[in-house]
Amino acid sequence: MAAAALRGLICGLLAFAAPAAAQEAPGAAGRVVERVRAATDTSLSYALFLPPGYRPTEPRPLLIVMDPRGRAQLALELFRPAAAQYRWIVMSSYNTASDRQDAPNVEAVNAMLTDAQQSVPADMKRLYFAGFSGTARQSWDFARQLQGSVAGIIGVGGGLPQLQAWTDSMLGATSFGFFGLAGTRDFNHDEMRFLDARLERLGVRRRLEVFDGEHQWAPEHLVGQAIEWFELDAMRQGGLAADTGWIRRQRDARVARADSLTASGRLAEAQRAYMAIAADFQPWRLGDSARARAAALGRSREVRKAFDREAQLIETAAEYLLGMRRLFVRIRLAKTPEPAVELQKSFSIDSLKRAAQAPDSLARTSAVRLLETVYTYAAGYEPDAYMAAGRRAHALAMLDLAELIKPATSFVCVQRARATGADSAGVAAACRR
Repeated sequence: MAAAALRGLICGLLAFAAPAAAQEAPGAAGRVVERVRAATDTSLSYALFLPPGYRPTEPRPLLIVMDPRGRAQLALELFRPAAAQYRWIVMSSYNTASDRQDAPNVEAVNAMLTDAQQSVPADMKRLYFAGFSGTARQSWDFARQLQGSVAGIIGVGGGLPQLQAWTDSMLGATSFGFFGLAGTRDFNHDEMRFLDARLERLGVRRRLEVFDGEHQWAPEHLVGQAIEWFELDAMRQGGLAADTGWIRRQRDARVARADSLTASGRLAEAQRAYMAIAADFQPWRLGDSARARAAALGRSREVRKAFDREAQLIETAAEYLLGMRRLFVRIRLAKTPEPAVELQKSFSIDSLKRAAQAPDSLARTSAVRLLETVYTYAAGYEPDAYMAAGRRAHALAMLDLAELIKPATSFVCVQRARATGADSAGVAAACRR
């Protein structure tokens, strides 16, 4: 990538000075270098994976991974098997974060991109970002600044950074693809569904995969599918020579998965899977049969009923979340905190807990997601804001509410110790198990 293409994100590139990574790289092929200090700022570091067969003269796709808690190796290991298979370079930061005003994400990404240009043979026309939650959101801003060089985003449990900042015209003009992943019980699940539908309407290359889980990184096999999908996308876009044998094998494997969903009675999921196959393999006319199967399922009463039920639950959830936000505003304005038992009633916690045990799986997972949302605010965002403002009583009331939703969690214990003024040693002692 020319330096001019990076100017919007990378400021003040240093003159070339080969960092330690460049010296280690030839012997690092096929394994993880656990920590590389950035050449431009040694306070920043990342884990590095160079694929088997690494050659300094052969540029390879580069994946920048941003864990929201700086867990570089944990996040990198999810991507490593597929990165090895498709010979991608992976850089995973120890410094990225979300939900922090002082998060050095721009500096961390700048450092990795600088090293990538100077020390590893990265194909800077096939640059990808992967993030989870808040870092998934920030990936969109990075990709926008590097438009034309970023080929795709893998976003787990988080959509756009600011809805009002991303107009339809801006989204429709993006040159990169988006592979979204969301857990069935993730409080951002509905948001990811909305984003997928919006991107489809605007003609943006995209795919959404749902896994059984909460607000967390997706499992290894699914992030591997994301890398496979971007290999296919590169062939569709002409950035990679089409391998017709591989393309057919990919199509056949995905059809087999969709067929298994049909056989197990998960017809709505199967219909979506067939539609995705039809879209992804259209350039080679290999998705026509999947399109026909999707159309047939879409006409079935059972699938239409499932989609209608899903839309109804999403609308109900949206109304609840609007009321939830209003409640949090009202509580912030109160001089004295409400008792947890009153907050429990205000947020309809008992009703949500009953719904979370319902036999209707769609209703059950919707209720679980709402409980997760209230818990996330009551255990994290709200107490943090109150503690920053010196309002410890309000923070403790919020934590009492969180405890009613999820009893005896270590996170609430730590937050409670912090709210009572304990130092780091005191927090550790209070929450030692």
